[in-house]
Amino acid sequence: MTDLPKLRTIIIQLIDTVHTAADVHRDLQDVPKEHVQLFAEVKSLQPLLEALEKRLTNNSPSAARSIEGPLFELKTLIQKYTNNVPSFRGANSSWNLEEAQEDLGKIERFKSLLGTWLTVDIWDEDQKQTRDNESILRSMQAVAGVQRQKTLDAQRQEILDWISPLDFLQRQADIFGIWQPGTGEWLLATPRFKQWESGYQKFLWCRGIPGAGKTVIASRVVNYLNNGTQNSNIGVACIYLNHKETESQTVQNLLGALLKQLVFRKPIGAVLHNSYELHLEQQTKPSLDELLELLKSALTEYLKAYLIIDGLDEYPEKERNVLLRYLAKCRASVLMTSRPHTNPGFFFPDLSIQEIRATEADISRYLEARIVESPLLSRHIPAQPELYTEIESAILNSIDGMFLLAKLHMDTIASKTTVKTAKEALQHLASDLRHTYNEAMNRIYSQSDDERQLAHQALTWVAYVKRSLSVKELQEALAIEPDTTALDSDNIIDIEFILSVCAGLITVDEKISVVRLIHYTTQEYLDSIQSHQFPQAQTEIVSACLTYMSYNEFSALPDQSEELLIQHPLLSYAQYCLQHAVGQPELELEDQLILFLEQASRWKHFWFSCSQANLATPWERGCSDISPLSISAAANLQAIVTSLLKQDISKKDKAVALYEASLRGYLNVAQLLVQNGVDINMTTSTRYGTALQAACVDGHADVAQLLIEHGADVHIVTGRYGTSLQAASANGHLALVQLLVERGADINTVAGRFGTSLQAACVEGNVAVAEFLLQDGADVNTIAGRYGTALHAACANGHEALVKRLLQNNAAVNSVGGNFGTALQAAAFRGYEALVILLTHNGADANLEGGAYGTPLQAASYGGHQAVVELLLENGADVNNKGGHYCTALQAASYKGFIHVVQLLIQHGADLNVQGGEYGTPLQAASFHGHTSVVQLLIENGAEINPIGGKFGTALQAASYGGNHTVVKLLIQTGAHIDTQGKDTGTALQAASHHGHEDIVKTLVDYGADVNAKGGQYGTALQAASMDGNAELVHFLIRHGANVNAIEGMYGTALQAACAATHRWGVLFQPQMPPSLYEGHNEVIKLLIDQGAGLNIRSGKFGSALQAAKANGLDKVIELLILNGADQGMLEE
Repeated sequence: MTDLPKLRTIIIQLIDTVHTAADVHRDLQDVPKEHVQLFAEVKSLQPLLEALEKRLTNNSPSAARSIEGPLFELKTLIQKYTNNVPSFRGANSSWNLEEAQEDLGKIERFKSLLGTWLTVDIWDEDQKQTRDNESILRSMQAVAGVQRQKTLDAQRQEILDWISPLDFLQRQADIFGIWQPGTGEWLLATPRFKQWESGYQKFLWCRGIPGAGKTVIASRVVNYLNNGTQNSNIGVACIYLNHKETESQTVQNLLGALLKQLVFRKPIGAVLHNSYELHLEQQTKPSLDELLELLKSALTEYLKAYLIIDGLDEYPEKERNVLLRYLAKCRASVLMTSRPHTNPGFFFPDLSIQEIRATEADISRYLEARIVESPLLSRHIPAQPELYTEIESAILNSIDGMFLLAKLHMDTIASKTTVKTAKEALQHLASDLRHTYNEAMNRIYSQSDDERQLAHQALTWVAYVKRSLSVKELQEALAIEPDTTALDSDNIIDIEFILSVCAGLITVDEKISVVRLIHYTTQEYLDSIQSHQFPQAQTEIVSACLTYMSYNEFSALPDQSEELLIQHPLLSYAQYCLQHAVGQPELELEDQLILFLEQASRWKHFWFSCSQANLATPWERGCSDISPLSISAAANLQAIVTSLLKQDISKKDKAVALYEASLRGYLNVAQLLVQNGVDINMTTSTRYGTALQAACVDGHADVAQLLIEHGADVHIVTGRYGTSLQAASANGHLALVQLLVERGADINTVAGRFGTSLQAACVEGNVAVAEFLLQDGADVNTIAGRYGTALHAACANGHEALVKRLLQNNAAVNSVGGNFGTALQAAAFRGYEALVILLTHNGADANLEGGAYGTPLQAASYGGHQAVVELLLENGADVNNKGGHYCTALQAASYKGFIHVVQLLIQHGADLNVQGGEYGTPLQAASFHGHTSVVQLLIENGAEINPIGGKFGTALQAASYGGNHTVVKLLIQTGAHIDTQGKDTGTALQAASHHGHEDIVKTLVDYGADVNAKGGQYGTALQAASMDGNAELVHFLIRHGANVNAIEGMYGTALQAACAATHRWGVLFQPQMPPSLYEGHNEVIKLLIDQGAGLNIRSGKFGSALQAAKANGLDKVIELLILNGADQGMLEE
């Protein structure tokens, strides 16, 4: 085995010998040319020997044994000349020419051998490095694949969250978790359920008395349908209505929740994706009608679909009727549960009805399970087996089909410590809920003082809060002590103990850790006894919240509030404090409330910054610049408002307070402010501008009447809707519209987001309001606002009845204006086939240009509405009309990837090579989004691959920028020019490099892309990769010949780009980190320096790499550059 240290010593000695030979060479005079040549050859060995020494130092001697012998010979040969220098000097020198020529040949042969050895070893190392790089690349590709999937998953989740914030899948899991196996099976076997399941009956109402087990049975139905229909073509969605959650369970959120569950099992469809993008751009939410259309679209993806709606009786009547009206329009089998008095039959004429009662078999199964679970009963019954029969008989005879009664009775019996007391309890079982609840309360009050007080506090917080509390919120609430300045962690009570003292009246949803009353009837019972058992409930909650929020720890609320909210979860619920304060609490706690209200602005900022907290009234809307008076008015605190008005209040604060009261319909507070001389017509920096417009938004006619009687100007133009009349019209408040018109409001005033009151009414499909306005002289053809005309608005939102009415009133079918240009384009964009037919029959021009999508055909193509595209083509639409964002219909369809529409347009003569629009050509549009099948189709039908234009320059650049590897390979293989220069992206290689698409970069290089091509925003591919901070890619490009010191582009050099980019990414991903501490793309910077990047090259946006780091305040980067030789003097320039 070769002795490496010894070999290194020989080489170092040789290098010294060569140095000596070089000195000899300089001193030689009057010697034959062969001698000069010999010493020159010896001198030329120096760099090779130094490379050899470095190689051995780095432990890569793959051929060291083969070089060891020649090294000894070389050392001996050179020393022969350097040790006898005097004998070779002068004219009488002892040079032997033949020997010198022989030695010269030996040196040349060794030089060749050494060069070969180094080359072989380098090749070996390169091969290893190549294998390592390929392994890294494969890993990077895998990571990139995962990242792309994560991005797609994140985008999908964003859409799902946008649809609705409600998650009933988790609620389903919680409810089904308490289901007792074997119970409820009788329902699944009934003829009515079978008919419903088969689709013979579309609507089934399962009605039952309170406590019959309807909710658990509903969860069993959901479970049965999900498990029994593993076919992905069967859709199941559920809703569990809860009286405590009506604030979040809006009709919009409920319909969205059904849609969310249906699309959860399927890819996000084009219709939904388009709706999301449109509303995201406009910062709006879909209307109920649009949600219904989206729901219908989602339902078409399934062969069968089932909707299960539980607890209709727990939902407010007004909202319930709206929900039922929309559910009746769904093409799905709907099962609903409720008490008998909540009959949905008005909305479902062919409704099938099934009674829900707890069967004896179900109760027996339940009792058996409870006995097994009970530590006491499981000991009592083996001792006296007849006790089981007595329990079963007594409970079955007393519950009258109510599961809830069985549960409550078992809670009582399971607590008995002896057989005797258990049997005595059986003799006194109540046969109705009220008596049973009374017994539960008696058990609570028979406990020790501490346990009784804890139960009272727990029931207060669980029963009388505005929303359900989490376990941790309840624990903190119960730990608050009066007149304290901090929460004592030693006062936190275990949840199991809290449950144990409440006699079974509260429970915990384990999966989501939420505390609830055991049943809706429990809430009704506690409400009925509140006046004498919990008379101070609201005051106690307010007092606790005020004490809690006054703690020293919260004196300086941080901007980044999520961490504090995790540490102190009750902070989230504390925002409901003012809702609890209305009435008696504000009288009893006036001083504390006013003290808190003086801090209201910072608390609102805190709650607003909490991503986990949904803002509650009065913090959720209104003016951001709040005062104690305005927030009191928004909270309907009449006594506090009265007290504050005695102070010196500014005109502005009074006006904002009136606005807040009017917005929420608080008539008494509005009267107080009006009587105090508030300027009713003062416009404020609020969403709706004036108090009158605010009152009109939610239809508060009594408040509007008060304001008008006291001089409110109906003509003021301000705010989101422009006028009060437009606000009332947009929201369908006919009585208010009539009142405003009677008081002189101008129907045709042009202002606000919808231009006119008629257009506003048409947006939401308010037919009655639109009829009234038309009869009173509304100009049907005024062009203004977001939609252009009233007809545009009605078409864009699918209101067919209104469209017909407007056409009857001579609405101009070909008016151009608004976002969609024409009414036909609006209808086509949304895919409303019936409206497209109606409009074309009424003379709509299929080729009229205007709006974001240029033509109706382009709009329909963008939306992927094939039937509408066919209709338009049949009605003379020019397939090659140019205009709008995407220039042509074909580019729009290609951009969205609707291959069937693309095919249809091509069949009708669409020009595949028309240039224009954002993406230049259809091929570039499809390439950018990675629609491989569309790209293939376009190429097969003659699309030119290399036209330059559009956002990216060429199709190849677009695909490279978008990271679509398959499309990139397809384009190259069909003739794409790899090095064509585009716009900002330069070449395809630069585009891919800037966005870190390693697989595409490798493919482009493999196909001969010029790694040093200059152009575009970042000058070179290396500069682009450096800007992106991609060390693997930077290394790859350098290994394939990229010039680290090429000067081009925004930042001049790759090094400056790496130094300039650090701050941008640091701010984006680590905004809390000061720039001076951010290390940036140090790995890339070090790599570039190691590869010879010039630290002091002057070029680019900042002048040099050091100046780029200085400009962005990157101290760590500055240190790194100076350490490696950057000129510190540049910092002073």
